[in-house]
Amino acid sequence: MERVKVLPPKLKADHVELMSKMDSIKDIKTKWETNKSADNATTILAEIKKSVYELRDLLFDHLSEEEQIVPPLLKANFKFEEVCEIVRRIFAESGPV
Repeated sequence: MERVKVLPPKLKADHVELMSKMDSIKDIKTKWETNKSADNATTILAEIKKSVYELRDLLFDHLSEEEQIVPPLLKANFKFEEVCEIVRRIFAESGPV
């Protein structure tokens, strides 16, 4: 979005925080894979539950804010065809869900 001069810094900061939270969930999964004992299961499940709820809350807040900010910026700075190309690239890069 090079044409957009004023993008709220919080949006980019949110992405960093979201990625960090996802990485922490991966780390918990790795911790489980190295010690699948019954004693460890309760601790791991509690950590995952807490982290997933935190991720959910961060993501909902971020998407709510993004939905208010990004569409007007796109309309003001890009042609419809350009927006379609941006969306196509995002989906292509994200891979299968």
